[in-house]
Amino acid sequence: MVAVAVNDNVFLAGPARRLQRELFAVESSVVSDTAEAIDGAAVLRAYGAVRPMRDKIDLGAARSEARGVAAETWSTAAGPVVELAGALGIAIVFALAWSADGAVDLAATGTVLVALVLMYRPLHGLARAVFGWSSGLASLDRLDELLGLPAEPLEKVTMRTDPVASLRVEDLCFDYDSQPVLRNVGASFHPGELVAITGPSGAGKSTLLGVLAGVLPPATGRMVIDGAPATRALLIEATAWMPQNPTLFRDTILRNVAFGADHPERARVVEVCRRVHAHDFIAERPGGYDAVLQEGGTDLSMGQRQRITLARALYWGAPVMLLDEPTSALDDEQERNVIGVCRAHADLGGLVIVATHREDFLRHADRVLELRDGTLIEWERQTADVLLH
Repeated sequence: MVAVAVNDNVFLAGPARRLQRELFAVESSVVSDTAEAIDGAAVLRAYGAVRPMRDKIDLGAARSEARGVAAETWSTAAGPVVELAGALGIAIVFALAWSADGAVDLAATGTVLVALVLMYRPLHGLARAVFGWSSGLASLDRLDELLGLPAEPLEKVTMRTDPVASLRVEDLCFDYDSQPVLRNVGASFHPGELVAITGPSGAGKSTLLGVLAGVLPPATGRMVIDGAPATRALLIEATAWMPQNPTLFRDTILRNVAFGADHPERARVVEVCRRVHAHDFIAERPGGYDAVLQEGGTDLSMGQRQRITLARALYWGAPVMLLDEPTSALDDEQERNVIGVCRAHADLGGLVIVATHREDFLRHADRVLELRDGTLIEWERQTADVLLH
């Protein structure tokens, strides 16, 4: 009987461990996706990718529930299996104890029955322990893998072919915790312009770009694109936003560049990556564009992450590019390339607005606006030339 019970435990332990590993893997994926959705909420909004991320998390949660039910079913079955083995053992003992002439050796039978009763609880505990071991081993396996690793609008972004757009803002105000950051900001931006916005740290440059991208709702004011009120759908279509801290997701490089696309255009992805000098280091990675990045893109340098997020901004062909410190982690040569990319976009009729402290960007800008005390002040070109030389 002991052999039967132990064999049953071992038989159940294999599937239990497999189910526990699958459960931990799915749960880990759901947690990671949820964390990415929280950290990258602004990018999801800017590129109309809220629905795909929500669907991905919902699917993971459903898979987690299914694996959890299966694992619990196997675990719950352990007790009854041992009880069945015990009952079978008792039946076998009685059968063996029955003599050929029909007499029963009561002393021997009683001794064996007492032994079976005493063995029942340890065997039952052994069954539970086996499942505990399976769960623990699955947890350790997953831990080893991890330690070894270095209210929402649902509009969807679409490819834009017309690069021309103008942008006008009127009386924009934005507060953080009742503290005014933007105060009645008004400005007009025209097709073909490369505009630099500068100012001290904490002045609100990133906030202004976030408002222009539609990821931060202004307290008051309005925005107009090509003469039309800037609705949420229009902002997603007309603007491409690159935040100061590059946001990458646990997905392939291809899908990170073509973020929000159901079916990424590989040729387009390669094209924009070549333009920002990202193609070479991507091609050198095992898997190339199909390589899956670690959470947050932590397996890339900051400069590489910046170039991939800039490629993302170029991918959809949005006429208005909003770039927040796009060259802060790049060397002089790479910065000149980014300036050239921005200049080329403007020369095609696009509008580029860059928040930056870098002097090269300020020199090459058609206009320089300084954000000071919550308002925009335009530098005279002559003043800018004097300050930057």
